[in-house]
Amino acid sequence: MIQEMIDREDVLNLFHQLVQPNSRFRIIRLSGDAKTGKSHLLTKVFPTVAQQQYGYKYAILDLRNRAQNVIEFLHMICGLLGDNSDFPDYYACYKQWMSRPNKVDVQGGIQAFFSNLSINNRNITDETRIVLPEMTRSFINDIGRSPHEPLLLLFDSVNEATDDMQSWLLDKLLVQLSKIKHLRIVVSGRVLPDPSGTYLTLCQSHHLTPVTRLEAYIAYCQKLNIELSEQSIRDFAKAVDYKPGLFVEWVLPKFVRGGTSYA
Repeated sequence: MIQEMIDREDVLNLFHQLVQPNSRFRIIRLSGDAKTGKSHLLTKVFPTVAQQQYGYKYAILDLRNRAQNVIEFLHMICGLLGDNSDFPDYYACYKQWMSRPNKVDVQGGIQAFFSNLSINNRNITDETRIVLPEMTRSFINDIGRSPHEPLLLLFDSVNEATDDMQSWLLDKLLVQLSKIKHLRIVVSGRVLPDPSGTYLTLCQSHHLTPVTRLEAYIAYCQKLNIELSEQSIRDFAKAVDYKPGLFVEWVLPKFVRGGTSYA
């Protein structure tokens, strides 16, 4: 079931267009200030719509963890979308890298691998820079090879990632992934850099702004049977500067038993 939202039908309609097989665009770039509903859309609304109504398999990636490096990031995507058999080229490339003599202590597993190489987003080693393009190409090949079902990738809080991660994601990975017909992508952040001209035509941007239409807050409260007078609802909306996320954080814990998330 799709959670109730406060006046975000426009971006939801845009998402419905995105996941159509013949959509003219393949990436939504969603921006907006804090507490305007970006993360809620990416984690609660879009995945539910994509999976239940259109049969998509999806992966949600939160980029706020600045300690996570690009290779760990690729591993996470592969794990969320399938297993080794779904990404044979990528895992073969990764296994070959792990097996290089005098490079890693494989007994320690992945954690030892990253620890021994001292890889992180702020200081990627030269050797990792060499192997990363091949790992990225292998991952893209696997994603594009057999479209048994449509795929959706959701990248949240892109602006909070390190510069290395943002550059790799926006300038390298998305440029290639945008060519895959059965794949759809949503990236969100408070501010997003302009897309490269090579895939600009496949992107659709949408900026979330505060919701000043007070009737939307009233309708939201009525749907959830929140016992507040219309005047109180108006006062709450004004007090939070008409930011839907803040409104819900204020209202639900106090007036809805058990609460729910917005937004």
